[in-house]
Amino acid sequence: MTGSVFGIADTASFSDTAALIAANGSLKLFKLDGSLVAEYHYASQAAPLLGTEPAPNGAVALNDNSESLLWWNGEQFSIVPVGLSSLDGRVNCLSLVKADIASFLITRPDGSVSHVDIGLPAGNVISSDLLPDVHGPAFQIGSRLFWSDKRGLELETPGGAQQTLPAPTGRFVAEEMSSQWAHLYFASNETHWALHIGGSEPTLSRLPSLLAGKGPH
Repeated sequence: MTGSVFGIADTASFSDTAALIAANGSLKLFKLDGSLVAEYHYASQAAPLLGTEPAPNGAVALNDNSESLLWWNGEQFSIVPVGLSSLDGRVNCLSLVKADIASFLITRPDGSVSHVDIGLPAGNVISSDLLPDVHGPAFQIGSRLFWSDKRGLELETPGGAQQTLPAPTGRFVAEEMSSQWAHLYFASNETHWALHIGGSEPTLSRLPSLLAGKGPH
């Protein structure tokens, strides 16, 4: 991902108020005008999973297989132990649903998905709920869940209503571009897409290759 202000990133997450960028072992939190809020250096070679919103400049990050969450509390980055190994699965989606609550979507070994809320700064599990009919890996932006199956891209509202959009088959990764937009990368055919969930009907649009760049790590 490239941009004149934020530079080249291994992975990124954008909310309506902030941008969290990971590149070359450095995690940077920006305001959307490009001004740097904070920076944190991480030791893992793999790019961390990122989440932003809803608090102004709010952010969380998680290194692969880590037992701790990196949380921007509005003043500094702090490390919060979360004990993810006890949750039996792989975290695919991370977000900050409130200033003091981090939300995880976890794919279990059988492909089912759980939604887990963690309290900050204590790191305690507030709730853990199995999501019926959702297959991992799954992602969430705002109130919408989405995942891929043989029919296409499945989307679900909080009320349980589902809609299918035509999309490539196979697994994908998603990055939040705002509260209403997500960037999707399908490795099966190396294509990039923009999912828009604002308005009355969600839409999925393919991105030109020159704009999309290479896939997220």
